[in-house]
Amino acid sequence: MLIDEIQIAVQGGRGGDGHISFFPGKGGPSGGDGGHGGDVYAIADPRVSTLNAYAGLHLFSGNPGGQGGQNKRHGADGEERDMRVPIGTTFIDTESGRQRELIRPGHRILLVRGGVGGRGNDAFKDATHQVPRKRELGTAGDMLKFRVIQKLIADFGLI
Repeated sequence: MLIDEIQIAVQGGRGGDGHISFFPGKGGPSGGDGGHGGDVYAIADPRVSTLNAYAGLHLFSGNPGGQGGQNKRHGADGEERDMRVPIGTTFIDTESGRQRELIRPGHRILLVRGGVGGRGNDAFKDATHQVPRKRELGTAGDMLKFRVIQKLIADFGLI
């Protein structure tokens, strides 16, 4: 069965949480920042001929960022994810109506951005507050709903 139109929600990866830790013996803060969540892209792939891979999928999300660590270690950034679709696929944002079309092989568009990583307790120290016991949580990535339409060869083939 050929699927040529789907509705799907796309969400960027969540940012990693900041970390609370202290240097042993010294007592100062050493919590690192969380990594950024992964962005989600759509890419026109000539080897893909249908949208069947996404037919039963309601949510396509990016990879989350890693949590910050001790000794001011920054969490890993989430990897980007590619949604591979046939050439000639159109993405329509269901809220704004904005349309974006993938018209040539390898054409790549950003669908949503990943979330921002939270700050660790090292980021909150200052001259009057030298031992902070707080951190920030990572933020959720952007989320949009799309109507995805694959234009068939017959749509282009009128001579």
